[in-house]
Amino acid sequence: MQPYEYRSFDGINWVDSINEIGEMIGGSSNLVEISKQSLCEDRGNDAELCINESLGILINALNEEAQLTAVGRFMARVELLRSVRGYRYLNRMAENRWNPVDDIATYFIIGGLRSGTSLLLRTLAESQYFRAPYTWELIHPEYIGDERRDKARLIESVTMQDRLWDLVNPEFTRQHLNRGDLPAECLPIMNCGFQSMHWTGCYEVPSYRKHLKSVGFRDAYRIHSIFRSLLVKGSDSQAMLFKAPAHAISLADLLTRYPHARFIYILRSPLDVLSSYKRLISSLRLMRTKEANNKLLDNDCEADVVDSIRPIIDLVSSGVLNRTNFFAIRYSTLSGNLKTSVASIEEWAMVPQKYRSTCRLGKLNPETRAPQNLTQPSVSNSSLVTLHLELDSLLQQKGLLRC
Repeated sequence: MQPYEYRSFDGINWVDSINEIGEMIGGSSNLVEISKQSLCEDRGNDAELCINESLGILINALNEEAQLTAVGRFMARVELLRSVRGYRYLNRMAENRWNPVDDIATYFIIGGLRSGTSLLLRTLAESQYFRAPYTWELIHPEYIGDERRDKARLIESVTMQDRLWDLVNPEFTRQHLNRGDLPAECLPIMNCGFQSMHWTGCYEVPSYRKHLKSVGFRDAYRIHSIFRSLLVKGSDSQAMLFKAPAHAISLADLLTRYPHARFIYILRSPLDVLSSYKRLISSLRLMRTKEANNKLLDNDCEADVVDSIRPIIDLVSSGVLNRTNFFAIRYSTLSGNLKTSVASIEEWAMVPQKYRSTCRLGKLNPETRAPQNLTQPSVSNSSLVTLHLELDSLLQQKGLLRC
């Protein structure tokens, strides 16, 4: 066998080099192990973790279905280890009965992908009224409130971890800025419950996706609520603020854990959402998978867009979502005038004037991700548009589409 020729550290080539090494030694699984046993050994013996059904199905799907490259297995293992660490710590907090009941309001920003949810989160979190989780807190919940920890070094470490993913796929750098000290979406905490749309988005795992359809997300929201309690304990804010577009898919389970939650919903054309979603998911899977299955990607993305609209229609129709707990705004309105839109949201949320945002973050960025040779949608444009128009009409009829 010819000696291996190492290539220069120049973006995607080093990824190819690592993946080729994995194949040379008999497959990427020989380079990076993903198993319950290895995860538990790394993070301590935890009987409940070892029998966690969702974790077991996820690991099996990653090993048997995801066709992971060596780098993909490395990324999956890092994410699983983070989730295991968070799961064990947050469960321990619950076992110690440190999960206080409080009267602090909880808000969730939901809506289509690339519809401005991240900018809205960071704009509202400018004030002291809303408390949103920072990226370092989502990655290391065990250090929240730990004054002994050097927060500057922790933030730098988390930021550098995020830069690693940018090196794996430079295309990923075109999205909004991610940094350890910036508010971020709360999907990493859902990962700690091993019931999360992160796994179905980043990896080709049809059996795990089927499992989530069956069991839902209740245990993930239980973990989420413990995390929220950690934030509340050290905060002087009047309301907690979370965001993740994926919450729209699991609204019923979210409301079981947070019956008094309030929602800010950004309504964007579903065809634009679908296009953006496919570009993102294609980029994420390209970082991890040997050969992306475009048909499976199409089916997954189209199902997620439909599944994010139907729960809104059902819950608005039944009156569960109403003028008290639901504020809808069009993407075009938000992108056209961020300051006025934020002022309307703060008025609905009854934010005192002294806490109002200055909107110093500016305006929404245009779509920047380049297409990844995607196939055309199999979902009929007319059926998706019809579903969107049904929701739009319903929101107007109920007086929920405020601006």
